Amino acid sequence: MVLIRQITLLCRLTLSTLRQRTATSVTLVVTMACVTGVLISMLSVTAGIVREFSNAADPAIAVVMPADARFDDSSGIPRSAVGTITNAPGIARNPQGKLLADSEVLLYVPPARHIASGGELRIRGIGAAGPALRPHFAIVSGRMFRPGRQELIIGSRAQQGFGLKVGDTVAMRNGAWPIVGAFRADGVFSDELLGDAETIATVTHMPGFGSVQVRLDATTAFAAFQKWLTTNPALTVSALTQPSYFDRIAAGNVGYFTAMAYLTGVILSAGALFGSMNLLYGVVSRRTREMATLRAIGYGALPAATSVVFEALLLSLAGALAGGGVAWILFSGHEIMLDENVYTLLVSPRLVAFGIGWALVLAALGSLLPAIRVGRLPLTEALRVV
Repeated sequence: MVLIRQITLLCRLTLSTLRQRTATSVTLVVTMACVTGVLISMLSVTAGIVREFSNAADPAIAVVMPADARFDDSSGIPRSAVGTITNAPGIARNPQGKLLADSEVLLYVPPARHIASGGELRIRGIGAAGPALRPHFAIVSGRMFRPGRQELIIGSRAQQGFGLKVGDTVAMRNGAWPIVGAFRADGVFSDELLGDAETIATVTHMPGFGSVQVRLDATTAFAAFQKWLTTNPALTVSALTQPSYFDRIAAGNVGYFTAMAYLTGVILSAGALFGSMNLLYGVVSRRTREMATLRAIGYGALPAATSVVFEALLLSLAGALAGGGVAWILFSGHEIMLDENVYTLLVSPRLVAFGIGWALVLAALGSLLPAIRVGRLPLTEALRVV
């Protein structure tokens, strides 16, 4: 009880004397705000990418691809194999009794106007069941493309990223295809242009499809569905749930931006660590008389050391909150374009909490040696200062 009371009183004393160390306190707060703000703002890119793919992912949808393909931009599923794939167990049907399965193709076309991200138009060919496999798909202007016609519809984010609108054309291999409508869908689906799969495959001379996407009766049906496909001697395919497949797609950008954020954070943190350590050594030096007096009247070494750590943690917390707030104001909701996708940066409470934790760990490490110095200060040496 005596120890706790001493620690509490010394922490309160530290709070009451912060005004005497205004310059040092402000410097430490600003340092931690910069470290936390930069780290959070860079990680907001990763959080935005993950959210866009998560919003589009449906665990009840399975993506079937050629066994040797990592992505669905090949054309390795023969037309003759589609019927076999859709005979697999567990595929759901719509109210009219038709299978919720769609054979799709994917290709990339350079935009007429170069964009800063270097991205290309992602054009996906879908069939009749395609819209039903996309969450909250809706035509918002113009009309749906017609099967067998050389025409496209464009997602809302693709419109934004490439500056295209209904009535514009896209240069395909056999000429210009008109954009006849615009659609809205969840997540990364709205970064695509859609057209008739058979027409696109014919014009681009694709021998088959890049994927067959199906909605399952339930998420628990995937294991049996996958086993049936991979053990069927007539097929050479692999199957993933849509969330797993989207994780594979996003892994490149997520890994890159996460690594860059942590690398930058570590570099800044190293400077902040040594800077805060020097600042706290200065604080300890200026508080030697105060600490000596307290030691002389019976306060222990541990409460004195704890007060140094407390000051560092308190100021770092203030800096982290300030840095997180600035990152949220400047970056959260801001849109950027990477390759052919538009992402909305996300500064979430979880990300801010991570930044705060990062700053507090730095504060604890930076205050450790100054606190030990206070705790080990011999009483006789401290009394000479008084």
